[in-house]
Amino acid sequence: MRELHARGLIVIPSFNEARSIGGVLAKIQNMYSNDFDIVVIDDGSKDYTAEIVKSNGVKVISHNKNLGVVAAIQTGRAYALKHGYDFMIMVDADGQHDPLCIKQVAGPLVKGEADFVIGSRELGQYISHEPFVIRIARKLCAIAVSILVGRLVMDSTSGFKGWNLKAIRYFYRIYATSKRLHHQSVNDIEEILLASKNNYRIVEVPVRMFDRFWGETKCYNPEALLRFPVHLLQAMLRSFLMPNR
Repeated sequence: MRELHARGLIVIPSFNEARSIGGVLAKIQNMYSNDFDIVVIDDGSKDYTAEIVKSNGVKVISHNKNLGVVAAIQTGRAYALKHGYDFMIMVDADGQHDPLCIKQVAGPLVKGEADFVIGSRELGQYISHEPFVIRIARKLCAIAVSILVGRLVMDSTSGFKGWNLKAIRYFYRIYATSKRLHHQSVNDIEEILLASKNNYRIVEVPVRMFDRFWGETKCYNPEALLRFPVHLLQAMLRSFLMPNR
């Protein structure tokens, strides 16, 4: 699918995903072996995640302890910058993101049409048994973000996304030098707010997502849901009151 001579990196944050990571990697390698490099950020897993990744011949970077997905994303950004990639794409390790749709997310980046691409389940398809409360909360977040940035954003909490080199550098610096982008529950939203504030070209493309292969999501535990409104308000205030760096 490569249309330009751009180097793309797929970053897969992973924490205790030994039961799913092998299947995810096999699908990606089968479809895109000549298009992208892959790195898995093993975020302090206690199972055999790292060993399975290595057995698939994929680069793995392991944290000594669980630091959270936003720290894993930052490690992915650092790797992309160090090794000279032109863009990177975030894919979940639990099977929620359809590998077939990686090409949709990569397309605007490869063509130079976007700085930040959001893979939208609202524009595409979400095959899930998501609780009604979570579904409504997602839609309300999308409405709030759309109002704040002055354009329609259908899926403001999607973790299936990609950035070009300009955006990678910016988000890497913001994470490293401020308190922004440090909260897992609102990281996706805060990225959109920051990118919009800086007039980055944001493109939303249709993708397909599923329920995770097994187990429970790590994002919607009761504690995270209770703290979400506070973190969301803080993210909004940070994005519009704090100066750019």
